[in-house]
Amino acid sequence: MDEAGGLRLTDADLAIVRRVLAEHLGSARVRVLGSRVPGWPGVRGPKRHSDLDLAVEGPVSALGLALARQDFEESDLPVRVDLLLWDDLSPRMQELTTRAGWVLQQPKRS
Repeated sequence: MDEAGGLRLTDADLAIVRRVLAEHLGSARVRVLGSRVPGWPGVRGPKRHSDLDLAVEGPVSALGLALARQDFEESDLPVRVDLLLWDDLSPRMQELTTRAGWVLQQPKRS
């Protein structure tokens, strides 16, 4: 199953997500977690309007995070995007996300 289909997003929607992340949070690793990830423990899959939970790991500025959130809110995406800071996740959720989550973006190399 392709990544967009696995997340139940269209290719165009996934392109919007990737563009916003690269533009504002390019220095971070971003992982998808939660109900949109196929096989996420204890979840049968996303409902039609399940949000997209993204864990942002690495150096990010408060401004970059705020701009990404604003771009997601103003986008034409049919779902809400929740940006979570990796360090704010519990150790248990970090382990689960490392094991079961999808890496959507790797940090840009300088």
